[in-house]
Parts: sequence; structure tokens; C-alpha cells
Amino acid sequence: MTYTPQAKNRGLRRVATLLAALGMLVMSSGVALMVTSTSANAAADKVGVCHATSSDSNPYVYIVVDVNSAKLKGHLMHRNDPNKRWKTDGYFSGVHHVAGQLKPDLIGSFTDTNGVFHQEDGNITASSCENHPLLATASVTFKDPTCADPSVDYTTSGSHVTFSVLSGSKTAGTTIVVRATADGGAAFATGNPSILDFHHTFGAVPTQDQCGVESPNVVTPLAPTFTEPTCDTPPSYTLPSAPVVTRKLTGPELQTKDVLGVHYVVTGSLTDGGTIDVDATPILPNIFATDPAPTSHWEHTFTTPTGCTSVSPPVVKPPVVKPPVVEPPAVTPTLVHAGLISTVTPDLRGQRGLALMIAGLLLLVAGGGLGLVRPGGQSRS
Repeated sequence: MTYTPQAKNRGLRRVATLLAALGMLVMSSGVALMVTSTSANAAADKVGVCHATSSDSNPYVYIVVDVNSAKLKGHLMHRNDPNKRWKTDGYFSGVHHVAGQLKPDLIGSFTDTNGVFHQEDGNITASSCENHPLLATASVTFKDPTCADPSVDYTTSGSHVTFSVLSGSKTAGTTIVVRATADGGAAFATGNPSILDFHHTFGAVPTQDQCGVESPNVVTPLAPTFTEPTCDTPPSYTLPSAPVVTRKLTGPELQTKDVLGVHYVVTGSLTDGGTIDVDATPILPNIFATDPAPTSHWEHTFTTPTGCTSVSPPVVKPPVVKPPVVEPPAVTPTLVHAGLISTVTPDLRGQRGLALMIAGLLLLVAGGGLGLVRPGGQSRS
């Protein structure tokens, strides 16, 4: 095949275009690699430092220094052998310090040019050099009077805080102010960073009507009366009457009785010379004027009658009753010709045996007769 000059030129142009594109690609890759390497080295050569000042209100300033610079060496010296001190007691970012305590520089951890990692104070940034106080929290829960518990109270909870009563008291129907004060170096997240006040007005004590309780009546127990025994009557007692609800009981209680809001219980021995006790208690919601009432218990010992004439009971003889005569039943004897009286049932087995013997005999006889007959119809002589 023959190549023309035009074909050769087109081939050369294609080769030139390909080489130009390849060169641009290689060049851009080299530039990117150089830029990346420079940025990495620059970052590796810098470290953050919180440089201590002589002020407690602004204790540190943030600076960035070269790893291998004389400044860094100086800051490391100020970290290991500080030349600043705290002037007052307080907190810095939650760490407590006292007046006169050393205030060291804070150095960020870094890797030197020889690839050796130095663990110093961690990742130091501008925020690290600012004073971040402890977070103080506080809450107060108030308890109002209820029907079940008429008392009032409050409870507190929180951290890095101190509580006190600013005004008022724990009294129903009054207002109280409980103050929460943040401890030194701590602050509240909202409002006043140092103080929080909690206001509350306690409710009034609920009335008995509000609680559904019937108001009590003041009742007075009435005394029972006692009647001594006589020769003809036993001892007795009488409880106050009307309106009355009486219940008879078993066991040690003789009687219980409810009279005009009072419940009576009588115990003891209701006999000649015996002693009984009468106890009275109020029926709720009633109450006594004084509890217990001075006359809520009575004790009485009955006398024993004397000079009584005893009467002997008459002697009564029971009537004599003759027993009736009973005739024996008549018996009819059974007579037998032998002169014996027998009531034995006859045994039929003997009769049956006799019949069998007779039948057997007849068969023997018949057999003997057949033995005398000869063959051919003749009998033997």
C-alpha cells in the first residue's frame, strides 16, 4: 500500500495530540501532590498553646506556635515549671484551684519532625483556653396540704448548688421563696448564672366538709344504774335508755348498747357478790368533751343477801304400779307313731338310691337270662 504525504501528516498530528494530553495529566498530578504534601507538613509543624496570664478573670490566651521553635520550648518550660500563679480560689473549666497555686501553660499534643508523638494536654483549641464553669442545676418540689396529710413541706435537688429560704416559711396559706445559689466556679445555664429563686404559695388546709368528713358532735356518757340482789331477786343493772340500739353478744361481754352517740359494753359476773364493769366510748364521728371522759368507766360489786330462809322441798313418794300379767303362747306338739316328736325334714336321697339299686338288679337279671340262650335259638342246659 502506498502512503501519501497527507496521510503521513494526519498520523503525526494524532501522535502529537496524544502526547500533549498525557503531559497535561502528569503535570496536574504532580502539582496536586506537591500542594498536599506542603499542607500536611505545615499542619504537622504547628501546635496550639493556652498561654497563662497574670489575670484570674482572663487566665489564658490562645496562640499557635511552631513545633521546633524556641517559643514552643519556652512554653514547654512554662508548662513543666510554671511562672504564673492563681491569685484567688476558684474553678477553671471545672477544675478547682486555690490562691497561690501554680498556673501552667497548656500544650497541645504533637508529633515532632522525627515522627515521635508527644502526649501533652490533648487537643488544645481556642475554646480550650476559655473558662467553662461547672453546670449548676436546681429544682424545688412543694407539697400542699391534703385531706390525708394536712402538713406542708418542700424538697430540693440539684448539683453544685446551695439552697436557702429567702422569705416566708413552711406554713399553710402563706408564700415561701426558696433560693438556689450556684457554688463557686459553677453557673446556671439560663437566667442569672449565680442565683435561682423558687416562689410558691402553699394552699390552705382542706376543711372537713371538703374532705367529706362529718363534723363530730360532743356527747356525754350517762351513768348506768345497779340493783342489788335480794332473797327473792337476782342482781341487775340498767343502761341509759332511748334512743337505744341493743345487741346481745356471746362470750365475755354481757351486753352492748348504743345510746345518744355512746357505745356501752358490760363485762364481768352478774351474780351475788360478783363485779361487773361498764365501759362507754363515743361512736364516731362523735367525741367526748374530754378523751377519755372522766365518767366513761363504772365498776360495781353486788352484795350477797343475808338472813334468807331456806325452804326444804317436800318429799313425794312415787306410786306403786304392778306389772301386767303376760300369758305364754300355746304350742301344739307333733306326734309320731314311734312315740317321738320330730320336726326334722325327711332326707329323699335314700329313696333315690333304693330306686337306682332296683334298676341295677333288673339289668343284672336280664343279662343273666341272655347268657343261657345258645346260638341258633337254643338255650344251654
